[in-house]
Amino acid sequence: MADLKVKITSTDPQPDQAFDDNIQAQEPEKKKQLFTIKVKARRTLDGNIIVSDHPDIDIVIMPDKMRVITFSKENFDDHIYQTQDRLMKYLTKKGTLVFDSIAAGNVYGSLEAKIIKPAQEMPIDDLMLMLVSKWIDSEKPSVVYQQAVADAYTDSVTDPNDKESTELGKVAAAQEKGSVPIHQVRRYAYGL
Repeated sequence: MADLKVKITSTDPQPDQAFDDNIQAQEPEKKKQLFTIKVKARRTLDGNIIVSDHPDIDIVIMPDKMRVITFSKENFDDHIYQTQDRLMKYLTKKGTLVFDSIAAGNVYGSLEAKIIKPAQEMPIDDLMLMLVSKWIDSEKPSVVYQQAVADAYTDSVTDPNDKESTELGKVAAAQEKGSVPIHQVRRYAYGL
């Protein structure tokens, strides 16, 4: 998978340009770089962009259909829906999604929404990539914390310390085990 690097530029004219009557040809306007983002993304054959930076979900930006769709990567737990919901709320607060269009997709565990049609001409794919990249960056501390907790739990189970473990055979067997006593069986069998 290739890293996609997007540069957003502006074509503001230079304010210090002095115009001379003798000059017929003007130099082309210089573009200045506003910002750069770096995301793991790929473009499909039909022009959609699949962003796969987030560990739980894949985000598909469809500039031609003016839609954003999220898919679960592995499992379909509640935290996957909550992650998708956080993304949709973030994009709605930034003014890019139609709020009442957020709905479940036709694929199990997906969530989709319509992108608002802009009033002026602009590159929708660059704008959506920028916003998705900022959202993924805001999610990184939570993802790192969750991974650290999962790693600590795995370490405690696979390699416990001396306080949390005993040697084989050191734990004495109990006289009775379970919730049904081995004596007085009739009391449970006959309802006495």
